Amino acid sequence: MWLALEHKHIAYELKTMSFSAGDLRKPEYLAINPRHKVPAIVDEGFALYESAAIVEYLDERYPGPKLFPGDVRQRALVRRMVQEACSTTVLPGIERWFAQT
Repeated sequence: MWLALEHKHIAYELKTMSFSAGDLRKPEYLAINPRHKVPAIVDEGFALYESAAIVEYLDERYPGPKLFPGDVRQRALVRRMVQEACSTTVLPGIERWFAQT
């Protein structure tokens, strides 16, 4: 998500969350993401969580360099790669790393 914001040159305010301090369980964060996970965004009062949904939203909502190709088949391939990365590569590695800290 952070790379999507940078790629599209979207101004944002980064908020660091502390797992050990319980930031993800505080009521103000649960109002944004009831699943207690990161990332999440709030864009002009619209709260959204889940990385893939956020990236697609940013691509459609804001002008600038496109994140997804215009061709429907090429977009489908990109979405497949995103899902594969999240489910088999990136997410499991991140979860293992957090479990060790």
